[in-house]
Amino acid sequence: MTCKLAIGACAAAAVIQMILSPDVPSAVKDAAPRQINFDLENAIYSHRPAQLAYTEEQVNAYLAYTLKSKQSALNKPLLNFKRAIVGFSEGSVTVTAERALFGYSLYTTSAYAAHAEEGKIIASNKGGSIGRLPFPPVIMQFMDIVFADLWSALQREQKLVAKMGAIEFHEKQVLLNTPAAIGVTGRPTLSPREPAGQHQPQESTTGIRN
Repeated sequence: MTCKLAIGACAAAAVIQMILSPDVPSAVKDAAPRQINFDLENAIYSHRPAQLAYTEEQVNAYLAYTLKSKQSALNKPLLNFKRAIVGFSEGSVTVTAERALFGYSLYTTSAYAAHAEEGKIIASNKGGSIGRLPFPPVIMQFMDIVFADLWSALQREQKLVAKMGAIEFHEKQVLLNTPAAIGVTGRPTLSPREPAGQHQPQESTTGIRN
């Protein structure tokens, strides 16, 4: 009986942690976000500017605007898609999908270390969570299927990011270098006449390779 009570208490605690909301920013208000896809296209094909920089707020505003028109494809029976949220930290990016079950928000988060290589986004899972219940990478890498519809909806953006020369994640910011800005050493190089453009600054089953 004691064992059953202990197991039941642990299961209840896990369920509670899974339905609790993690620390995520508030939903972005309706606003005209930066057209990041056009920025990427210009950088790739004209190699100007040599570097793009985006903040979490800018990327999340772009995602809210872009995914709004794809809501019907992202909705599932009894599970409506609400938004996707990214967070940047040194060397990694977290992606959170917020979905609603009978109006109650549920969150799934996965963290990645990623870089662009030969037209693909190479990513390694760094773990994740459901609600506030954490899961190690060995489990989260098999749960990536829950993001499959999101990766599909962002396929165009993934392909553009994959064509960039380098991706760097820093605290609350992502930097993307054009292919022309990558020297023979594999490190970003900037021409003295072309300083980094601060365009106040994303990543899938088809675009990410574990």
